[in-house]
Amino acid sequence: MGIIVTVLANLYIIFPTGVSMVFSLLIGMAVALYVVMYILMFAASINLRRLHKTGHSGYRAPALYLMAGMGIVACICAFVMTFVPAAGQSGIPAALYPVIAALVVAALSAPSLVLYHVAQHGKATSAAAPATR
Repeated sequence: MGIIVTVLANLYIIFPTGVSMVFSLLIGMAVALYVVMYILMFAASINLRRLHKTGHSGYRAPALYLMAGMGIVACICAFVMTFVPAAGQSGIPAALYPVIAALVVAALSAPSLVLYHVAQHGKATSAAAPATR
């Protein structure tokens, strides 16, 4: 984590005239990562409602599909807007801003995806292995 923060802090050195733009970029990247998690939570709530309709749960969410759908749409809009530079700020070329944001979001998302893939591969391996006594 320290290495990642150090690399991101180097953006202030690479673009010394655009300190506020770099700050805006870093905030936008954090927002993009959080919004992705919210999209996954909304999708998970829809999936759980669809798969586990039987039984009585401890809470009621009568308009879950509507609320989760609206949440997903709002999160997608917020995710797209994180790649748009703020108006009136300079320091990072406008064409480079979304590229940097996308690269950092992808780099910060990669460890999670790798861990998920490894966990899924481990489940498949253990399920395929015969039980020995």
